[in-house]
Amino acid sequence: MMRCMGIFSALLMTAANVRAQCERPDVGENRILTDESNNQTFTNGANLEYKCATGYVPVRSSASRTITCFGTEWSNLELQCKTQCERPVVGENRILTEESNKPPFLDGSTVRFKCATGYVPAGRSASRTITCSGTQWSDLQLQCKRRPCGNPGEITNGKYLIPDGILFGATIIAECNEGYQLVGQTTRNCREFGWDGRAPECIVVKCEKPHQIDFGTFYPEEEYYAYGEAVTYSCKRDYDLIGSAIITCFSDGTFQPPPPQCRSLICDSPQISNARRIEGKSAPYKYKQFVRYKCNKGYRMEGSDFLTCTENGWDPPPPQCDVITCSTPPAVKGHFSPLKELYEYGETVTYSCNEGFRVTQPSTISCTDEGTFETAPQCLDITCESPLIEHAVITGSFPPYIYSVSIQISCVKGYQIEGSDSLTCGEHGWIQSLPRCIVITCDEPKVNNGDIIRGKALLYKYEMTIQYQCNIGYSMEGSELLTCKENGWNPSPPKCNVVTCSKPPDVRHGEFTPRNEVYEYGETVTYSCREGFRLYGVSTISCTEHGMFEKPPQCLEAICDELQIKNGMVIEGKSKSYKYRSRVQVQCNKGYKMEGSEYLTCEEMGWNLPPPQCNLMITCESPSIENMVISGSSPPYRYGASIQISCVEGYRIEGCNSLTCGEHGWNPSLPRCIAQCERPVIGENRILTHESNTPPFPEGSTVRYTCATGYVPARTSASRTITCTGTQWSDLQLQCNKRSCGNPGEIVNGKYQTPDGLLFGATITAVCNEGYHLVGQRNRNCRENGWDGRTPVCEVNDREKSCGNPDEIVNGKYQTPEGILFGATITAVCNQGYHLVGQRNRNCRENGWDGRTPVCEVVKCEAPPHISNGTFDPEDELYVYGEAVTYSCEGGRDLIGPSVITCSSNGTFQPPPPQCLFVSCDSPQISNAVRIEGKSPPYKYKEFVHYQCNKGYRMEGSDNLTCTENGWDPPPPQCTVITCPEPPAINNGQFSPLKELYEYGETVTYACNQGFRVTQPSTISCTNDGTFEAVPQCLVMCSDIGRSVVTICGSRFGFVFLRGGAKSLLTSYLKGGAKTEEVELTEEGADN
Repeated sequence: MMRCMGIFSALLMTAANVRAQCERPDVGENRILTDESNNQTFTNGANLEYKCATGYVPVRSSASRTITCFGTEWSNLELQCKTQCERPVVGENRILTEESNKPPFLDGSTVRFKCATGYVPAGRSASRTITCSGTQWSDLQLQCKRRPCGNPGEITNGKYLIPDGILFGATIIAECNEGYQLVGQTTRNCREFGWDGRAPECIVVKCEKPHQIDFGTFYPEEEYYAYGEAVTYSCKRDYDLIGSAIITCFSDGTFQPPPPQCRSLICDSPQISNARRIEGKSAPYKYKQFVRYKCNKGYRMEGSDFLTCTENGWDPPPPQCDVITCSTPPAVKGHFSPLKELYEYGETVTYSCNEGFRVTQPSTISCTDEGTFETAPQCLDITCESPLIEHAVITGSFPPYIYSVSIQISCVKGYQIEGSDSLTCGEHGWIQSLPRCIVITCDEPKVNNGDIIRGKALLYKYEMTIQYQCNIGYSMEGSELLTCKENGWNPSPPKCNVVTCSKPPDVRHGEFTPRNEVYEYGETVTYSCREGFRLYGVSTISCTEHGMFEKPPQCLEAICDELQIKNGMVIEGKSKSYKYRSRVQVQCNKGYKMEGSEYLTCEEMGWNLPPPQCNLMITCESPSIENMVISGSSPPYRYGASIQISCVEGYRIEGCNSLTCGEHGWNPSLPRCIAQCERPVIGENRILTHESNTPPFPEGSTVRYTCATGYVPARTSASRTITCTGTQWSDLQLQCNKRSCGNPGEIVNGKYQTPDGLLFGATITAVCNEGYHLVGQRNRNCRENGWDGRTPVCEVNDREKSCGNPDEIVNGKYQTPEGILFGATITAVCNQGYHLVGQRNRNCRENGWDGRTPVCEVVKCEAPPHISNGTFDPEDELYVYGEAVTYSCEGGRDLIGPSVITCSSNGTFQPPPPQCLFVSCDSPQISNAVRIEGKSPPYKYKEFVHYQCNKGYRMEGSDNLTCTENGWDPPPPQCTVITCPEPPAINNGQFSPLKELYEYGETVTYACNQGFRVTQPSTISCTNDGTFEAVPQCLVMCSDIGRSVVTICGSRFGFVFLRGGAKSLLTSYLKGGAKTEEVELTEEGADN
């Protein structure tokens, strides 16, 4: 039994062990197992070790990295892993600060960079830190540039060569000016704290005393001579100095050139045949004296013409003069004479040509002093130019027309030849004179009592057509159209015969005169009525162009209309209508006075007199109003008269300004003129109150003032009112001053600047002390209720320190693009005309601005160049910026260019120097023009001429020309003939001749259609301004247009128009009389 139990327990334990296993655990976040087996289960008590994945590190270094299997569960893992970044490598002259260069670099950690040695930040606002995010660093904004070492300074009598600039690491080379030698360091390098080493010196080169020479001496005599110093040698009497008299101490420490010699020298006169001396004295010749020779004409010199007496005789040797010869001249299509092998200078040959050829001029040429003949002439075919004959046709040959060729000439249609119709080309051109083709023309035909209505011209050419029309009252016999032909007009001109009328019609109760059997066109008869009858219509009628009389008038019984008398009546003979010879009497109503006749008689043309008028017998007295002006009617003022009333200045009207004289006097009643004041204008910050600013301002009225916005009374007791007295205001006592806003308060670590004071309208500016910056409103203004805005705050510059404003530079300034805070760089620049000496760039350090304030020295220019045939003034060795010199010319030459040049900011004179030249201009060639101002040729520099075109020509270009070094400026103009476009057409007419363009002075003539006549002048010209003169008009040809009766303003009028051109006679018949007036007549009728 015990045995069985033991076996059973062991089995139970074995089974338990088999079940107590742990599965392979999860790796988790950023962690990995060190176990490399692939076991998926682990027995109870097994241990597994973890580590952080690549790019991660333990959060706590002391945390356990091991877990243990207990039954089926793993123990808790303490290891936690966090991301990290590699050590940042940015480069480009940027390095980690010492405190930031310590790993690890966990997620979220921040490191700080700085610029490497010799470098500075490119901008002060760029961030210097980066942050680890996961395994990546953020971008670094910090950019570093090489630190500048600034200006290395000046080397007296030397300079620095700067091939690599002046930034960190650069090397500069010291170099002395010519004549100076370097003492000290040749090169300097830009290091972290500036240029290394010390500035070298340039000391002047020295020469030892030069050698003495025989028969001579030198001065000045010193122990040593500095570079550039010279000594001058001289010889004893009767000795010549051979070589350079002056020798100079050179940069290599020796005198150059070598010392001269003193010798006694004489040269004899040179022997040169066929030559003459043109310069130099006669023999004997001393050392360095010269002569100049010239060969006689026709001889050529072999050698130099200029000889100098030297220690070795004449230099160069004397020349020879050989006779000049020419070889045979060139051949042409002809021959020359005389014929020789050689021709001496001046000999000539003459050319001649074969028949049919002509020799060009000159035909004789000479052997010249250059050993060649002049340009030989040519034998050219004899040709004749194409004959220029207008309107001609050439047949028989084609151009070019050579010797002996003949051509035939004929004219185009409409033209006929005048002269020979055949031409032959001869030795000197066309043998015969050139003919002409003249236009075929016709004279203007004369037609009595008729006129040309179309095609009228001053000259009638071939194929031109004209049209005739007979005058009114005439009929045509023949053709109205004529054409100009070779033998004259075709067909023959027509005739115009007068039109006739038979007897005119009789009129009942009337008769006419004169009485004829036949009446010609335009003849008239006049009708008259018997007593007691009135003529209606036109009394005189004419024989018309149609062969009949106009319509006759009528004779009707004479009747007068009923009389209407206002304020009156007919008291005798009253009727509805009145027959011939009826008589009436008129009387006015009581209180009315008659103007006119009280008796009227009915005549043939109406009442013999105008009806009388009855006017009210009332007058008004002249109104008497003080300060009044009356206009309108003048006294005496009768019933119905009107006047206008106005007041003198300073018064206003009270009542109606227009009065009418009525039955009971003036209506309405008379007004008054009351004194008043203008709106007061005081100004000076004083204004009217709202209730006082309303006109009018009558005498005795009072207005009140107050101070304008921002102003307060100067005295509280001063009166604020003024009173109108008559037309003037009393004086205002109120004076207003600007309101004060008082002290704006204190700014901690700052202050207010008050350039405008503390009164109304002023502006104050807040500024902080050095090391502080402003937060809030910089400017505040004094308003009506005090200072606007709020007081700002000056906060300390916790990020970067200010170096403050650098010292001022005389004649220069600093540019501060980066401000004046720590790390900023400022640059010194000089005013125009000055250059910088010293340090150009300075940097803001912990202790302020590094380096020293540079100096701006004035720019200097070396003396300007001399010009040929000219001088300048003042003459000096050096000129400062802005100084000028003035050039002038010698020997009558003209100064071309600016006479004054100035020392500019780049150390050179500007503009370039002028020239001294002889300048002259020939007379400008301008056709059809005349000189109206300026002297005659030749013209000197800057002289001018003024031209004007001849009448009828228009100038294209400038009329004022100035002689310059390049000729006339501007170029000479042209005078072109003035032309007019086609003149305007007119109604009921036309003009001739018809062309596209008309030249100055050409005319056109206007003619009118039938029934119209042209106003004078009918011929107009093309004028000097390119337009035609005023055109004429075609007016209707008027005649008697009859008799009629009209009613004007209620009265009947009889009238007759007798037209006779622009002015006509209007005869009007009123009742009882007749009146004749001259009126202006238009196409619409009479103007009056």
